[in-house]
Amino acid sequence: MFAKYYKIFNEEPKPFAFVDLDAFDVNFKTLKARCGNHQIRIATKSIRSVPMLERLRDYFGISRWMCFSLEEALWLSDLGFDNIMVAYPTLQKVWVEKLCEKLAAGKTIYLTADSPYQLQKLQDYGEEFGTVISISMDLDVSTKFPGVYFGVFRSSLHSINLAEKFIKFIKNSSHLSLKGVMAYDAQIAGVGDAIKGSHINHIIRFLKKRSIPQIAEKCHQVSNLISKNNIQLDFFNAGGTGSLEYVAGNSGVTELTFGSGLYHPTLFDAYSNFSGKPAAGFVVEVCRNPQQNIYTALGCGYIASGQTGVQKQPSIVFPENAQLFKNEGCGEVQTPFCTASEMNLDETNFAVFRHAKAGELCERFNELLLLSNGEIAGKAFTYRGEGKCFL
Repeated sequence: MFAKYYKIFNEEPKPFAFVDLDAFDVNFKTLKARCGNHQIRIATKSIRSVPMLERLRDYFGISRWMCFSLEEALWLSDLGFDNIMVAYPTLQKVWVEKLCEKLAAGKTIYLTADSPYQLQKLQDYGEEFGTVISISMDLDVSTKFPGVYFGVFRSSLHSINLAEKFIKFIKNSSHLSLKGVMAYDAQIAGVGDAIKGSHINHIIRFLKKRSIPQIAEKCHQVSNLISKNNIQLDFFNAGGTGSLEYVAGNSGVTELTFGSGLYHPTLFDAYSNFSGKPAAGFVVEVCRNPQQNIYTALGCGYIASGQTGVQKQPSIVFPENAQLFKNEGCGEVQTPFCTASEMNLDETNFAVFRHAKAGELCERFNELLLLSNGEIAGKAFTYRGEGKCFL
């Protein structure tokens, strides 16, 4: 897919990050189709560029957003975005006070919580600032197998009994209102099961197969619990890029979330249930040739978060069939690679890489070069380019 941008990549000052809008749009339509008739909430942390969020809003009609920090949500609210769910709890008074100001002005922003401790703090803030805070309950849907914890250590709401106590707490609170549920299946949405060369793919698929019905049952139980308590939710959220079709039919679920699949970074090449088009990457300069068929790129040590390993480093996609060196990998200031044939550095002065994750790429660049049909279609500031760094 990068061949049509050869001239641009050669002439544009490097390093730079890019988004292929044609691939981005195709990915959106593919992801939406996997959601069925559900509402869609976009995970902003996977995009980290306001113009790209505006594209989703203006071209595709997206009106629901999931932020990764309250500070980010407040900023986006200032820019005109609304119906924002903050997916990770925060109890910092400075931000909650600003949230209460937004709520009093009619903005729709939901705070995630999963424990009585968090609820009590938010109840106190709501009382102090004279505002009812809308709560999204973060339901743990990780799965425990003998000797294996299949999921992530995220929410403390592990059981229906705990969820019931959580709901009771909110019902008895004067400045809290339960408006949403989030049931994020990280072990399905965020774990590849078709990793090239991996000997545990079959194990991951087995665990996923066993986990999916248990997630559905917990969603069903919580949905019934919500109805039993005569609570009218604004949303019951579930899913991620890797699990949309699996959770779409779960009882009570009204909306699904995706984000990373729009850029389709390399980690999402390793899923058996869907495929996408690589839509984002970065280009670095190549001007060193230390040995025959060995070249050195300037920079590109943009390692993804999570458990470290070779899968978390960028992947070289041009020159074709180029390979990194295991003992160096992607370095802060240089990244050597070998090629099957010699490069003519007068004609080709660049290498193209894909990041392992989606939005994290934007933390390294101030802007994204937007490409379409072989041409430059514009530029878009990243969060970093607008002076924002939330986490």
